[in-house]
Amino acid sequence: MAFRTTLVVTAVVLCLLLFCTQLTNPFPPQLRLTYILPGFKLGPNPPPPRRRGSPTYVLIVLGSGGHTAEMFSLLHSFDPRSYQHRSYVVSKGDGFSSLKAIEFERSLADSAARGVDGTGSYSMHVVPRAREIHQPLLTTPVSALRCLWACLLMLRTKPKVDVSATPDLVLVNGPGTAVIVVFASLILRFLALDRQGRGRVRRPTRTIYIESWARVRNLSLSGRILAGTGAVDRMLVQWEPLKGKAGAEWMGWMVK
Repeated sequence: MAFRTTLVVTAVVLCLLLFCTQLTNPFPPQLRLTYILPGFKLGPNPPPPRRRGSPTYVLIVLGSGGHTAEMFSLLHSFDPRSYQHRSYVVSKGDGFSSLKAIEFERSLADSAARGVDGTGSYSMHVVPRAREIHQPLLTTPVSALRCLWACLLMLRTKPKVDVSATPDLVLVNGPGTAVIVVFASLILRFLALDRQGRGRVRRPTRTIYIESWARVRNLSLSGRILAGTGAVDRMLVQWEPLKGKAGAEWMGWMVK
């Protein structure tokens, strides 16, 4: 129910954006919204491959408990040298995820001390929860909008390193905050706020959703929302029965 409320709130925000841009956008706002949604594949052709060694910036959304444990199990197989900067998003009060992120970065620093160069830098972002535990549904839209606003500000905050102003990649795996972050990224693209210098459009932020290992036959509610709205570039699943559902790609077990 909380995720459904979050979806309704975000839909209301998008409708307001459609209304506000009717007088200023030369294209119909409904067409522009369809154009920017990754799932509809109506936007510009995929950008050319990134030049090897160019600075990259990945944003990683952490949930609590199992979602965080799965995410770091995935990250242990990544080459940190491929991402010069890593930003972690945690919900307010989620000390477990913050601690795991710090431990992971310390392990990378230890590897660097043993001779592995180029592990890059990291930052931590704390956003309000979209809904607190046992929070009345009546007040959930207010807290969800507060979370959405915080995510918009976060995505517009450039890291203090030589990388792009907005993330090159957003990596999510199911927590409710992930839905808000992905929609916030789309809102920025809708308003053309992902531009740099004299109106030049940078590479759009790519989003990858990795379904939880615990989901064997049905997608989670977060997965159904993001797939149904066409909000993510790729949806990866870990069990074959989910292959093809809402365009999901079966990758086998990614959690070790």
